[in-house]
Amino acid sequence: MAYSVLEQMHDKLVSAEHPLLVADERLDGDSLGASLAMADYLLRLGKPVRVFISEPIPEKYKLLPHQDLCFFESSELSKISADVVVFFDCSDEKYAERVVQGLSGPRPLVLNIDHHITNPRYGHLHLVDHEAPATCEVVHRFFKENKITINKHIATCLFSGLIFDTTAFSNDATNAVAFSSASELMFAGARGGEAIRLLLKNRSVSALRLWGVALERLWFYEELQAVATCITLQDLEMFEIDEEEIGGLHNFLKGVIDHDTTCVMCEKSDGSVKISLRTDSGDVASIARARGGGGHAKAAGFSVPNSRLVCAADGCWRVENKL
Repeated sequence: MAYSVLEQMHDKLVSAEHPLLVADERLDGDSLGASLAMADYLLRLGKPVRVFISEPIPEKYKLLPHQDLCFFESSELSKISADVVVFFDCSDEKYAERVVQGLSGPRPLVLNIDHHITNPRYGHLHLVDHEAPATCEVVHRFFKENKITINKHIATCLFSGLIFDTTAFSNDATNAVAFSSASELMFAGARGGEAIRLLLKNRSVSALRLWGVALERLWFYEELQAVATCITLQDLEMFEIDEEEIGGLHNFLKGVIDHDTTCVMCEKSDGSVKISLRTDSGDVASIARARGGGGHAKAAGFSVPNSRLVCAADGCWRVENKL
């Protein structure tokens, strides 16, 4: 019988003395859910596991267990000597390398579990399935192939990732595997209804008002051949919300705009502008990859550093480099 990559990964984790799990730099329900599901299993094995994330965990993920294992201060990495590091939902090899170089001690074994088509297959072992609806579905496969019991905590984590990346089974990432995986996870005890409400339906009045501003700005962006809108840092400050609360706007636009491709630009607190793309028929991953980003064929994005959004005289917005 063939010794699969999932079995090899399992053996490496079982033998690890100091495993470190890392969610993608763009923290979301899929990367966090996959990381915390694996953390639950490693805790059952008695491993001193920790989870590195790029930012504090938003309130909407409060349903997920083991958040006390997470840390986001990059300075803490230098205090950790890990022998195995697992990256989840992370197609950015440069980010993975920065994390690894930040650790103390000998260079660890690197495992890479993802579903982005732009993932370059880095690491000593990698399982990248771009046809998977979510990285959490790949991790679900890891548990099943290695005959690991999926408890209610793991089930809730993995279900949360599935509904996040498929927008509750309504976007182009949704396939038969997504429904099959979700069904098994519900039978295993996933808190599905709560996860959907917290991750996808929990909008504040301020966030909806900001959506209204964004909808008023809609224009056709010639360069990307997309219907576009944007959100500035001033908008976020005015409505007293953070970047996390604008999630869902893109999916809303895809449901009401009669156009193949949409674009949402957002100023970030680090001085960059994040550009997110969605399409029904094209390949936005190639557009994002050419500009240093990544993602999926139907959903991708990139960032423009040291830049800002400026409104032109014709009412269209553009990205401008800061002087």
